Amino acid sequence: MITKFDIQREKNKILIMATLLVICCFLTYYFHVVLKSGTVFTHFFYIPIILASVWWQRKGLAVAVFLAVWLLLSHFLFRVGLETINDLIRAPMFIAVSLVAALLSEKLGKAEGGLRETRDYLDKLITYANAPIIVWNPDFRITRFNKAFERLTGYASGEVIGKELRLLFPEISRNESLGRIEQTAGGEFLKSVEIPILRKDGDARLALWNSANIYAEDGKTLVSTIAQGIDITERKLSEKAIAASKAYAESIIRNFLDTLIVVDPEAKIETVNPATCDLLGYTEEELLGQPVSIIFAAAAAEEVLRFFQFFLEPNKAEAFDPQNTVRNRELNYKTKDGRLIQMSFNASVLTDEAGNITGVVAGAKDITDIKRAEATIKKERNFSKNIITTVPESLLVVDKDLRIKSANRSFYETFKIEPENTIGASITDILGNDKGKLSAELKRLFGTEDMLENYELHYKSEKIDSPREARELTSQCERIFNVTARRIIIVEEEEEEEEEEEELVVLRDITERKRAQEQIEASLSENDVLLREIHHRVKNNLQVISSILDMCRMRTHDQQAIDLFTDVRDKIHTMALIHSQLYRSNRVAQVNIGNHVREMVDYLSKVYVTNAKLITPVIEYSDIYLSVIQAIPCILALHEIISNAFKHAFKEDKGTIKIFIKRLDDDTVFIRIKDDGIGIPEEIDIYKTNSLGLKLLRSLVQKQLKGKIQINRNKGTEFIVEFKILECKEKYV
Repeated sequence: MITKFDIQREKNKILIMATLLVICCFLTYYFHVVLKSGTVFTHFFYIPIILASVWWQRKGLAVAVFLAVWLLLSHFLFRVGLETINDLIRAPMFIAVSLVAALLSEKLGKAEGGLRETRDYLDKLITYANAPIIVWNPDFRITRFNKAFERLTGYASGEVIGKELRLLFPEISRNESLGRIEQTAGGEFLKSVEIPILRKDGDARLALWNSANIYAEDGKTLVSTIAQGIDITERKLSEKAIAASKAYAESIIRNFLDTLIVVDPEAKIETVNPATCDLLGYTEEELLGQPVSIIFAAAAAEEVLRFFQFFLEPNKAEAFDPQNTVRNRELNYKTKDGRLIQMSFNASVLTDEAGNITGVVAGAKDITDIKRAEATIKKERNFSKNIITTVPESLLVVDKDLRIKSANRSFYETFKIEPENTIGASITDILGNDKGKLSAELKRLFGTEDMLENYELHYKSEKIDSPREARELTSQCERIFNVTARRIIIVEEEEEEEEEEEELVVLRDITERKRAQEQIEASLSENDVLLREIHHRVKNNLQVISSILDMCRMRTHDQQAIDLFTDVRDKIHTMALIHSQLYRSNRVAQVNIGNHVREMVDYLSKVYVTNAKLITPVIEYSDIYLSVIQAIPCILALHEIISNAFKHAFKEDKGTIKIFIKRLDDDTVFIRIKDDGIGIPEEIDIYKTNSLGLKLLRSLVQKQLKGKIQINRNKGTEFIVEFKILECKEKYV
């Protein structure tokens, strides 16, 4: 490729040559015309002649021819009559010298061109070689740096030329790397030496180095060292990965719980894992190199050898499909002491990259326990089938389309239907669908863990025998079934991997139970009416007694008798309130204590509170239900406390009675009655006094309620009553 510099250089040559030719022409004219002398001046002519021959080789002969012609013309034009022999000799001499110089120049040019081509070739070979190449001088400074090395290090050649070699090595290994390289100055060379390289971005790469020294002509003076490096980082990583993979594979083989062997092309054991040795009783050394048939029972060995026959008969190897495998074949292994072990055998072919068969890997699992378990499961299944057959309830198994897949004997006997008319039929065709409710409920269960319970199915059929009592309860030939259903997973024995979602439907005949239930409900309803009537009559009788006592109270003028009649009347009225509440309540055997206390306080307020005497009751209670046997003593005890507060606690015309009733977590009833009156005198001990009211209170709480009573005197009087809620069946003293 011609550059601008080459063009300019050529112009300079032409200019110089033109100048020299002008000088030669001037000298000829000057000596021949002006001086008319024969002085030899033509030696100057050889300068442009030789230069032209050197510069333009044979084309330079034109300069020699021009000067020879010019010399002869000048001689014949300006030196007529003078001696011409010398000029005639000089003219061809110019041409001869030019020719010789041109030939030598061409030869030298060819040699230089060859050297230049060789240099350029070597330069390009080094520069564009795929392998990283570097050259350094005896001072360990970089003199050449090819493109591959630029890619390896990330440096441009201009960044490192003239720099010390040390900048290419990581600091952690720099001294060691330079120590190896410095050994090359003593005549050694690097041969497949691993030396880390530091990239411009700080990343380290591992290179495999080879070097050679370049000496001067004397063969002793070191001129430079050239080194070639190969980036082996990825290869090293691959080697590590391969080693790790190999170690991992060996670890798997060693730790594989089942037996594992590798057979070579001669059908001999090449690799065996410890599990195989432990199972068969051999050592690894005893099995390696042995024919594979050593570990099989006689019958199994023949079958296995058919799998390995392509090794023994090369003509059959071509027809063997490398994809052929043995899967879950049940065979017998033979131990060293001759015992036979049931195994599930698997084998597949090993091939190399070219697809050539190199061996067989075979694994087997001891299925002795599995076989025992299968036998047990089979026995259990038969046992379950026998149980299902004898279950009194009707059992059905239906698929997702609600078609019956199986039924037990009770179903056929109950519904008087033959198996051929049952299996495959829709369950709704046999049992009815009741406006689509049964099918909707059954289909809803698929795909869930829900369960259908207490679904009543009314089934009518003249085939079913219906007892006389059941016919009186229901319509003729109608039976009532309680339907229970749940999704189940069925695994077929032939194909254990396939699971099918089905439903188990249980039909329990509850016709007689429903009849008994309705009879019981009717009886309970009658008893409830009778009990309410009893409470109503007791309440009326107590009210009559209360009215009689009230009439007696009004006929006497003795205040002590009046108070006695009033107290007895109030107690009877309190008991009448209990029976009145039971008569009105939905719970004919239990009393809501809170509601009753509120009614009792309202009654006592009307009796004892007047316009001149203002007593305010404050009641806080929760719903607490007590049986009649516990409610009566509890209410009488509270009546005694509250009525005494109304009658005796307040000397002034106003006051407050606070009543708090609560059920505690341990089924204890807690009652607190507090007034802000004058309080009970300190000298009165409620636990020892012979006062009729307090003795009655102690008897009601401690003996009948089996509780405890506590009194506090603090700005009035506070009674605390506690007792456990007892079951109705408990007796009282």
